[in-house]
Amino acid sequence: MAINKAIAPANGVLRRAGGFASFAQLFRIKGLNMSVDEKMARRIAMLSRIGVNDEQLPALANELSAILGFVEQLSEVDTTDVKPLTSAVDSIMRMRADEVNDGGYPDDILKNAPEKDDEYFAVPKVVE
Repeated sequence: MAINKAIAPANGVLRRAGGFASFAQLFRIKGLNMSVDEKMARRIAMLSRIGVNDEQLPALANELSAILGFVEQLSEVDTTDVKPLTSAVDSIMRMRADEVNDGGYPDDILKNAPEKDDEYFAVPKVVE
């Protein structure tokens, strides 16, 4: 099944599955929930660069179907009045003053340098 087939979202407007449809709608064709079969599980594994043998395909297909079912359940939750979060805990980052509080003793810092040039570390040239 190609992902770029036309789908029918809840509002009845047909859209191409290229960016306007929700994730759950991508896996729903004509109102039917999509389950992952072994052929699609093999393709997903190949695209993900996951080594899966034939004995593992049924379990992988069932697991992917369960994940898609969970995503579909999440898409049914009404989040219209929920603010987007960047963290689960509402916190304010404490800022410190931006001031220099160390330095001023280059001789001590360069004491263990294998090579130095004035007040700088001397390193081999990398780019010709």
